Amino acid sequence: MRSPAILVVALLYGAVGNTALGQAGSTVDTSTQAGKEWELGRRIPPDLEKKDGSIDDPQILGYLQQLADSLSNSAALGSLRVRATRSTKQYAAVSLKRVLYLSAGLLRSIEDEAELSGLITHKLAHLVLLQQGTAGDGGCALDPPPSSSWPQELRDRERQATALAVSYLIHAGYDPTSLLSLLSRFSYEHPGWARAITSEDLLELRLRLESDGIPAAGYRLDSSAFVQVHAILVTMLERHRGRLINPGLNAGPHD
Repeated sequence: MRSPAILVVALLYGAVGNTALGQAGSTVDTSTQAGKEWELGRRIPPDLEKKDGSIDDPQILGYLQQLADSLSNSAALGSLRVRATRSTKQYAAVSLKRVLYLSAGLLRSIEDEAELSGLITHKLAHLVLLQQGTAGDGGCALDPPPSSSWPQELRDRERQATALAVSYLIHAGYDPTSLLSLLSRFSYEHPGWARAITSEDLLELRLRLESDGIPAAGYRLDSSAFVQVHAILVTMLERHRGRLINPGLNAGPHD
């Protein structure tokens, strides 16, 4: 059964068509849908890992995949393959083949598992809205490459995706305000993103959540697995940065 908080949050922003947890509506124009999917495929670079380099650490990828699987299953959504790139820029992109690319720069900025869960569900929500036919061209403010200007349509889409992601987080037992805090930081750090992810929209949703209260069992915020994986990632990035600044430090005696 859907909780009242899930329905209130989702319906507040018009994020849900016939269902609350990501099932597509029954009436979708397939020709329009194909056009939107083509535009999404054209905009998201297909070679992000080749261009930015890939992170292949099994502990990092295993944790990210396990968390994505758990969130997808909780919301009754399809599977999502997770990959991580070495880019220090901040982005998160989903391909038409349901592959989620997370940049190292973005992963490093995340503070706990609830925020990471919020990021993953936010990207899942964009896929759901595209499937429902309510996502315009399927774009997300976190997609690469960044844009210097955003239409009103993208702001509406971000509001819907955030509200839907909040419903997924509540259903999975994570603190939904963690996503709002994460997006608020992104908006502050990236003025371009702030045109689509506005402080007014985030505040309105936060006030609605606060009025709903916190469940007696509370929410999950973090885990030892996240702390360990995040530490591995930070160490990896620092070593890479050191090699770029002082390449001779890693050279052999005859190099």
